[in-house]
Amino acid sequence: MSFMLNFLGNIPRANAPIPVHQEGTVVVKVPHRPLAEDSLIFGLVNGKKFVDWTDADHQNTYTALQKAARIWEEKKIEDFIVIGKATKDENFHWEAAPYTKPSGCFWNLNQVLSRYCYLRFLKVLPIARRKIKQIGVLRRVVFQGSLLSRKKQNEIQRSYQQKFSIVSDYQPRSSEEGEDYFCSEAVIKAQSVFEGNKVRILYNYAPVGVGKKKRHFMIMPKEHRTNFLDLKQDEYVEAAQLAQALFKHFQMPAYLFHKTNPESGQTVPHWHLHVPFYETKVEEWVGKLTVFKNTVWGSKRLSPGALDQEVLKYRQELQGLTKKTS
Repeated sequence: MSFMLNFLGNIPRANAPIPVHQEGTVVVKVPHRPLAEDSLIFGLVNGKKFVDWTDADHQNTYTALQKAARIWEEKKIEDFIVIGKATKDENFHWEAAPYTKPSGCFWNLNQVLSRYCYLRFLKVLPIARRKIKQIGVLRRVVFQGSLLSRKKQNEIQRSYQQKFSIVSDYQPRSSEEGEDYFCSEAVIKAQSVFEGNKVRILYNYAPVGVGKKKRHFMIMPKEHRTNFLDLKQDEYVEAAQLAQALFKHFQMPAYLFHKTNPESGQTVPHWHLHVPFYETKVEEWVGKLTVFKNTVWGSKRLSPGALDQEVLKYRQELQGLTKKTS
């Protein structure tokens, strides 16, 4: 018995996230099980379910995320993923995970070789490194990250508190006219299921899900915005509003995530918010494993006929979506 008590006493106890900054109704915290080094949580001071977040909450989140992005930029970190899980019963929060660039002699040698050599196999190295980092974050989404000690949390807290106090005012970067996939009129015509004021909803041509009912949508600005750093506040708020409207409409849990720059897995240089839904725990796990597979081997597209069928169905189903935002 004494051995068992000693063993249990040595198991690390979960620490609560600790605050580093407050932006209006939003509090930024250091997570105790981070998805990546220097991850931050963005939640509400009083805690609310996703469906109850207000426009002011989304505005404050946008501002806090932009400030965090500026802090990472100063550390030469330009790639990050922001992810949240919306349910009927749990308070919602975002976690932003920056993708730090590797260092050391091997990485420096890899950069030199990639720059000055033209052998194809050398070009695979940066891609493989990128995939490994993405899988590392996804693994923590599925199985949870390693538990941080309180000492480590406090170190990260002190570092961020100082940086948030001096971070300069931000302005969204100006975007040039884009010619990416989501700017294509043909793509919009083929995949759009709802047109908002400044943003639209597209059905994903390679939806994550199980069986015939694969509810996987992407919300994006109509104007070209390469990534989150280019996104305007009103575009972000409307995207969040439509995500809430989708959540109210389908009445089932969903993951929400967006990526900035290729290291994080952004493959189309046009900011978009993924909203895949799931009904059961099995669907949730299969969905996570599908994202794993897609990261390593690429996604499998629906056939043109199947995509047309899904898009037509959801166009009809979501016609009155804005009425559900109030």
